[in-house]
Amino acid sequence: MNRFRFSDLAIITSAVVFPSISGFAAPPQTVEGLSQVTVEAIHTNDLFKTDEFVKSFTASYGFLPDVEPKLNEEEIKVMNLVAESMAKDPNMAIGHIALHLQTAAEGKKSVSAALYYTLGQLFLQKDEREKAIGYFKKAIESFESFRRAHNMLGLILVEDGKFAEAIPYLTKAIELGEKSAQTNGFLGVCFLSTADFLGAEAAYRQAFMLDSKRPAWREGLVQALLQLSRFQEAAAMLDTLIAANPGDAKYWKMQANAFIGLKQPMQAAENFEILRHMGASDGETMMALGDIYMLEGMTIQALGSYVYALESGNKMDIPRLIRTTDLFLQAGALNQAADFVKTIKSKANSESASNEDMLSIRTIEAKVARRMGDDSLAGGILEEIVNQDPGNMAALIELGQLCEKQEKISRAVLYFEQAASKAKIVQSADMERLAVLSHGQMLVRLEKFGEAMPLLTRAYELKKTDGLDRFIQRVEQAAERVRLREEQQDSLFNTPPPGDSKTAEPKA
Repeated sequence: MNRFRFSDLAIITSAVVFPSISGFAAPPQTVEGLSQVTVEAIHTNDLFKTDEFVKSFTASYGFLPDVEPKLNEEEIKVMNLVAESMAKDPNMAIGHIALHLQTAAEGKKSVSAALYYTLGQLFLQKDEREKAIGYFKKAIESFESFRRAHNMLGLILVEDGKFAEAIPYLTKAIELGEKSAQTNGFLGVCFLSTADFLGAEAAYRQAFMLDSKRPAWREGLVQALLQLSRFQEAAAMLDTLIAANPGDAKYWKMQANAFIGLKQPMQAAENFEILRHMGASDGETMMALGDIYMLEGMTIQALGSYVYALESGNKMDIPRLIRTTDLFLQAGALNQAADFVKTIKSKANSESASNEDMLSIRTIEAKVARRMGDDSLAGGILEEIVNQDPGNMAALIELGQLCEKQEKISRAVLYFEQAASKAKIVQSADMERLAVLSHGQMLVRLEKFGEAMPLLTRAYELKKTDGLDRFIQRVEQAAERVRLREEQQDSLFNTPPPGDSKTAEPKA
């Protein structure tokens, strides 16, 4: 019998916090909790209008020669004109630079990278982002250690969701001396979004040290810690976030995930229950809560959570719901299993579920009926399913198990073999394993150990588990005992009885 393990629970609930990072196969395009972050470094029209900006605009270049390009006297004049017209008429400012670039090209003179950078700012102001990005890259090509250009380009790419592309620019800006919390924080966003969790932790820690008042940096650090299985530290940081923002459901969910990682399921359940009372729980949260209650043997509470999840309006996950029904059966909670199937059927009918989904639901309904002793109902449902879908592997396996119970062994074998054959055709390893395993287990119960061995071995090849390995060893031992007993019987049968004519006469 398969047991519901704590490790199963951790897998089930991982999606509560990281729905788009599951498996790390495809980096997400957004990071939960950080969507409100904006690129504050991008200049606004209000900033361009200030006298302070106009006065400091040209003076900022060349002051740090290692990371800022210099301006010659002619370029300073152009930049002063640009600074004065930036807010009023960006096109005029662009025209000033364009004219200078044309003149410089005609005279074959070099141009300061500051001019390309400024063009990038102007096109960004006009929301012509591709042109802006192009000029920022041109500025970097002209002056490789241009810290401001690296930083600005990285921030824009993050804002556009191009996280992997932004990483080298933000990293270079930091190498060149950029120390702002924003740059480090956005680098954390990039690393988290590309599944580089160690990098994300380091970047978020730096951002948090520089600006501890901004929740986004703490949130990002927590997500990195959760992915690194640093659950204790994550849970402690979430205590602080929850205390400051008790109405934010996201923090309660994240902390529940940390508690699951710490193997403290009932503390996670407390968080999920709080979410329910807040009216902030969703289907996934309540399914996770139900899983916890099942783990603790609280089947009535589990049923309530699962039903709540079904009624939450979320899209039905039929395979998940069927696995959940199986958990009730494994726990011996037959009444709860029956009630849950009724709820699933009701919701499926109200949502006009597909015929395939309805057949899956009917199959698990038959399984529950069989376990509750109503073989007539189970058989009727399964026959109806097979008539509609002769290759329905799950129904065929259930029919095989029902026939075994009714001692119709030859029919059971037929159903198991049909299911296994169909599973091979459609390349469903899970269904083939279930079919051959059910067949093999039936033969073991019939003490046909030698016939069972190839089937059990095939099941093990399809999915290796310690439990099945131990079972196969016991069956092998039983088969060997039978073989030895049969050899002994054959030996006795072939031994001549006392007094046989071939026996030597005793000497006088």
